[in-house]
Amino acid sequence: MKTLYIAAIVLVALTTAVLWFSWDTIFYEPQICFLDELDAGAPDLIFACTDEKDVILSPESIDQQQLVQYAFELINADRSKYGEQELVLINNDFTQKHAEELLFTCMTSYWSASGLKPYMRYSIAGGEGGIMENVRVLGTPNLKKHWTEESIKQVIAWNQYSMVEGDEPSDWYHSQNLLYPMHNNVAIGIAWNDFCISIVQDFEHDYIDWRQYPTITSDNMLKLSGEIQFNSTLQNIDIFFEPTPVPLSDLQLMSTPLRYSYGHQCSIFSCVSSMSVGNIIPNPSDELTEEDMEKVLNVQSETTIVLVAREWEIKHSSDKTTFSISDDITKLIDEFGTGVYTVIIWTTPDNTENTIAITTISIFV
Repeated sequence: MKTLYIAAIVLVALTTAVLWFSWDTIFYEPQICFLDELDAGAPDLIFACTDEKDVILSPESIDQQQLVQYAFELINADRSKYGEQELVLINNDFTQKHAEELLFTCMTSYWSASGLKPYMRYSIAGGEGGIMENVRVLGTPNLKKHWTEESIKQVIAWNQYSMVEGDEPSDWYHSQNLLYPMHNNVAIGIAWNDFCISIVQDFEHDYIDWRQYPTITSDNMLKLSGEIQFNSTLQNIDIFFEPTPVPLSDLQLMSTPLRYSYGHQCSIFSCVSSMSVGNIIPNPSDELTEEDMEKVLNVQSETTIVLVAREWEIKHSSDKTTFSISDDITKLIDEFGTGVYTVIIWTTPDNTENTIAITTISIFV
């Protein structure tokens, strides 16, 4: 009898606990949230929510291409406002895909589910220049939203204003990407679900007609040649290394850094500006061979392996720069092994003192 009495008490206690902790779930009314009227300069998005059963909503017809065009026009309006050249809207295989991937977590990330950074995705898609990416995911994963084309446009306008005029919390990172003078193209990805909206902007500077797209041969020769569409002075080539990317879980994607950079020191755990592992330069001496010059220069370099190009041929005209560069990078391959080697060409356009990175091309070894 005593055992039955104790069992009854335990049963009552368990029932009470279950009801206590699941009361909200049992009696919860699903809600639907609507975006309040949003001004571009508003501090944040505000939603008004109501029980879903209390409203009757017709399916919304939303034109994704119209949203992309609208975002594109806002970008060019800001670039014109600040005296920069307008961009050309392009399509590629990865920008929209990345926007759609971000909906699974409703969190901003520059890494893809396959572990690729923006310039890696760009290179796999056949990118021929350089890329800078802005990403933002807006909304919350716990509140269901009712989006209309107009409300999404308001979010796009708010995001654009925030990235250009209110980007101080990000140290003006997004703003610098948006207004970078050398960009000439942009691809835009926009996606949404019942909970959030993702916006991806991939800015491209594409100025090289390639004769030999950057490649690393089986005997570890880096080869590249082509024609830059303006006259400039090629300074050097940086090479960054990263281990071969691996797929990431949703939890890993949700905890990635809020910005990205090149090289192995910028990982999914933390991101600091990395030093290149290799730096290819023309031979500055007429008296020393490339091998002897490398020995001299690498005595002074503690982190980056300096390589003196076996071939560094540059020809100039009034409006073009033709180049052919090759070098043996066995020292890098032996030191770091298989992985991703990203090639960044630094050049100084005529009539300017600014040296720019004209490529962000990754080679998978």
